[in-house]
Amino acid sequence: LHTNLSQCRGRRGEDRHSKCAPPPSLPSCCRVRHFQRLEQGKQTETPPPRATKTIHMVGTAPLPSQNPLTLFSDGLWMALGLEPRNDNTTSASSGLIDLKDVYGYEEWKIDCLFVGLVLSFYAVGHLLLKTEKQRAYIITFLNCCVAMVVGCHAMHTLCWYDVSVNSFSLSETPITRLEVRFFRVVQILDVAVGLCFYPTQLHLLTTWIHHTAYTLLCSWMLQRGVSILFALCLLEELPTLILAIGSMHKPLRSDSLFGLSYFVLRVSLHTVLAYNAVTYNGGDDRIHVVRFNFALTWCLHVNWFYAWVRQQLRLRRERSIIVSKDKSWDKD
Repeated sequence: LHTNLSQCRGRRGEDRHSKCAPPPSLPSCCRVRHFQRLEQGKQTETPPPRATKTIHMVGTAPLPSQNPLTLFSDGLWMALGLEPRNDNTTSASSGLIDLKDVYGYEEWKIDCLFVGLVLSFYAVGHLLLKTEKQRAYIITFLNCCVAMVVGCHAMHTLCWYDVSVNSFSLSETPITRLEVRFFRVVQILDVAVGLCFYPTQLHLLTTWIHHTAYTLLCSWMLQRGVSILFALCLLEELPTLILAIGSMHKPLRSDSLFGLSYFVLRVSLHTVLAYNAVTYNGGDDRIHVVRFNFALTWCLHVNWFYAWVRQQLRLRRERSIIVSKDKSWDKD
């Protein structure tokens, strides 16, 4: 302690702001305690952390990062028995894709599987629902659910929220080609089943013309290998899904939610896609059919939305008249 005290006194002479030097006003006993505390602090000082060595296991690779939406959409196809043999389900192909090379099943067998799936789903819904109007939306509900899954998969995983029309969106992947085949099966079965169980719900524009046109369009897309852009447009099936749920179970009907989703998707999003298709100058001869389809469906969507707005205004006027009459009767 005497040695440390002399050293600190020497340091205090050199540097008056030294940390080990006690204040000059402390008595000698306190000075001794001060240096004892300094010695204890040096002994209890925590040693520096030891360097750790990272051991890498040989033969292991990190798992690929997949988002929940991709896992859900891939799991849907696996549940249907269409598990891909390789990782080419998200890579686009400039030519036609043979689903047999990817899933191991011929395409007509996949269509038969879709027919059995749709008919089984309708049979269950037919037992649960009673009226023709409710039963008319069973197949539509299934189609919209599958369409929303594939549409979200195409928007998030394939296109990364890019809605421009380019050579990639004019190509196809195995999953989008599967959806086109499923969509075509649904259009045919909706008419066939409707003739047997809900013929009064089959209308000229919304059933016969609409389903025939989309059956031909799906056949053309399968022949020309254009399905990614169609998968993006499947997001527009959300208003139809809301309408189907409200028609099958009336307490869940929401006209405002239907109108909002219709304006955002079938009017706004469809307008952007149609504009991108019209301004596309990639020199692809398939773009002419795509432009014609977008122009026709855009006019149809705008016309339907205009009719819906007029209907809502008429219903609001009728409700206001009824409320005013009730108030007048209460006064009388």
